[in-house]
Amino acid sequence: MSAKTTLRQHQLDWASTASRLPDPRGYLASYDLNLFQPLSPDALSAFTQGSGSELLPSEMRPAKMAALHSSSALAVNAFDYWSGKPLAAIASALGIEPAPERFRFEAQFPTGLGGTPPNLDLAFSYPDGQILGVESKFSEWLTPKPSHKENFKAKYFPKNEFLWSQVGLPNAQRLAESIQKNDREFRHLDAAQLLKHMLGLATAAPGRISLYYIYYDCLGSESSIHHAEIEAFSELIGTDMKFYSASYQKFFGRLRTAIGEEHRPYLNYVTERYCQSAV
Repeated sequence: MSAKTTLRQHQLDWASTASRLPDPRGYLASYDLNLFQPLSPDALSAFTQGSGSELLPSEMRPAKMAALHSSSALAVNAFDYWSGKPLAAIASALGIEPAPERFRFEAQFPTGLGGTPPNLDLAFSYPDGQILGVESKFSEWLTPKPSHKENFKAKYFPKNEFLWSQVGLPNAQRLAESIQKNDREFRHLDAAQLLKHMLGLATAAPGRISLYYIYYDCLGSESSIHHAEIEAFSELIGTDMKFYSASYQKFFGRLRTAIGEEHRPYLNYVTERYCQSAV
């Protein structure tokens, strides 16, 4: 059984235990059934206005967030509980300091290139203007990207312009060019997406940004490759900006030691749903 099949089967097992009834594709009847608690007003507004169409059903399927394997549902279940609460425990579990002041989902940071900027799953903000962007992955990274895939549109490489370098990211510029020329390949880590996020963040708040990559880990050969690619990406961008990474299993494990009994229902939910296959 593949790692991706194992992950989805675990979510089906959780749904059965929780008396949820998914369709054959793993979608629940509504996204509310896929969440620990109803979306906070800020999260509801962010996802309603966002370009990801996470809450809208289509003729072909329920809302994207209704899928048991939904990455957005994972991020909401992990973080939306903390909306309006002090974020010291979250900062401790993520291994960052100081604690941010607030966060928002579906954050966009335009690059000035036109079109729709990619959505960052989360953006933490600090009183001094610092921003920590968070990219979250559930099962997506388990599907390897095809070789020689076009990772960037031509607009990212205008003639005689170096977009990343212009906003203080020279290492990211070299890496983006290397990926575009197929000299450097990432099969499981979406390095091009992370580079686009870096460009947007640095355009919005030059010198005051950092990036966090949080992912659901799985046992298997894909995990070893994924880990190696994360390490390579971090080394290649070097001192351009602070880059953090951690698995959700590690995050929830750290959180368990940082919060009190008043948070037990939330912690039990995320543990039972997402940590039974911890690695």
